[in-house]
Amino acid sequence: MKKIISIVFLMFVFLISTNQKASASGNLLPNDSTIILSKTEYLEDGSYLVYETFEQQSDVVLLATSYYKTGTRNVTRYDSNNKVQWIYTLSAEFWIEEGISAICTKADYSTTINNSNWKFSDGSTNYSGNTAYGKGKFTHKVLFITTKTETIDIKLSCDSYGNLS
Repeated sequence: MKKIISIVFLMFVFLISTNQKASASGNLLPNDSTIILSKTEYLEDGSYLVYETFEQQSDVVLLATSYYKTGTRNVTRYDSNNKVQWIYTLSAEFWIEEGISAICTKADYSTTINNSNWKFSDGSTNYSGNTAYGKGKFTHKVLFITTKTETIDIKLSCDSYGNLS
């Protein structure tokens, strides 16, 4: 009886392990996170914004073709001295039925501010279909005078094959 239970258990572990999806690069980074897109936007004052998209594969795989995928899109503002001023992160979870559909099931945002002259306001997220949306506003003030305003309005989508864009 113990041998039968051991064999059934090993078969179960094998089936579970074969359903796990590998990251796009094949490398497992912390939290199984893989960068899949990076774009830089240069501003007139020498500062710049970096847009990066990451994917994380969920541990929850119900069938080989149905699974959750989590992705994030970061917007990071650097000053002209390459110092991070702030980061806005949109996180979204998608339910994938491979080749059939992708549906966003939740979205959230977070911010990190490294320069106390920047303040964040009007943050929000929503989602519809296969897309998550993130919004907010960063305001830079010096002696109560607003010198810069950066409006965040980004989205993160997933297709039915688990590709984030």
